[in-house]
Amino acid sequence: MSLTEFKRRIQVGQRVTVVNYLHPHASGERTVDRVGSRGLKTKSENAESPWAVKWPRQGLWRIEGDTLHFLHETDPGRVVFSYTFHFDTEEQAEQEASSVRTRYRVTWVRTGNDTPRTDACLVDSAEMTRPGDPQQRDHLIRLQLAKDWLPLGEMDPQNVTLSSVQPVCNCENPELLSTCDFATHQGVRFYLTTSQTYAGCEVIHDRHNDKIIGIVSITESVEFLTQIREKYGHQ
Repeated sequence: MSLTEFKRRIQVGQRVTVVNYLHPHASGERTVDRVGSRGLKTKSENAESPWAVKWPRQGLWRIEGDTLHFLHETDPGRVVFSYTFHFDTEEQAEQEASSVRTRYRVTWVRTGNDTPRTDACLVDSAEMTRPGDPQQRDHLIRLQLAKDWLPLGEMDPQNVTLSSVQPVCNCENPELLSTCDFATHQGVRFYLTTSQTYAGCEVIHDRHNDKIIGIVSITESVEFLTQIREKYGHQ
């Protein structure tokens, strides 16, 4: 990882453990106070002002995991001080907060069997490295169906052929139906209308706060609407 990529992960408010090898008394836990183009400022809990450090020059830094080592200018093999950022917990919490679990009604057939069946599948966006990619979504669905319905020795996703994958409104879950804010609209939160301003375009509406998400070409509106429904887990 380059220093530039590492710096992009640093955010104001993150916790950081500083080890100062020149002045050990200055070591300890701090919080990122400011991230600038020329340097970084961190602040300990009881300090009146932040501690500033300039970003190291080329060849005077080393990255190990979540730790940035600042190296001595005349002796690059010697570490002057180290900053260990607490990325893992914070990035994981952010990922969990943004994770979306979408249910699908899937019609499929098993290899060698022409009789279709329909089952419900659940896809967690946290398992996708390419969010919104239908090919990766379908692969996860085939894995799930193979594991749940195929006999031992045949639990290969290649033995599952999908014919229809439809996102299911979370409110179709009986436990949530009675609490749906859009029950009077059959649980439909997002919908399309023809644009009166732009020819050949449709408007995507969100009934939550009665807002417009965007205006897109009529040739792309259905695909765009599907991606929105998948993102929010709601029809």
